[in-house]
Amino acid sequence: MTFTRPSWAVARSYKDTVPVLVVDGVRRTVVSWAPEAVPVPAGPHRVRVAVVPRAGTGAPSKEYAPAEAAVTVGVGAQLYVEYRAPRMPGQDGRLRVVSAKAFGD
Repeated sequence: MTFTRPSWAVARSYKDTVPVLVVDGVRRTVVSWAPEAVPVPAGPHRVRVAVVPRAGTGAPSKEYAPAEAAVTVGVGAQLYVEYRAPRMPGQDGRLRVVSAKAFGD
């Protein structure tokens, strides 16, 4: 799972934020915008990502820029999913499958 936000020059509103990742209704801890490996069994999954202010910034923890998608992981495969935060406040983010790889490829 990769997380992409607009450049600092374009969207300063992301300076003190982190993504929130929810897979199949279970919230996963994400501490930065760095890529995350999320082990899941083969089969269909529901992925949701949103953005929240980083803890300790004093801002309310309200989520924004949500994106949600259904993905299917093949048996013995890795799925690469990308979240893109929007450039403009108030818009939704985007989730897309970048690639799928079978182990050993």
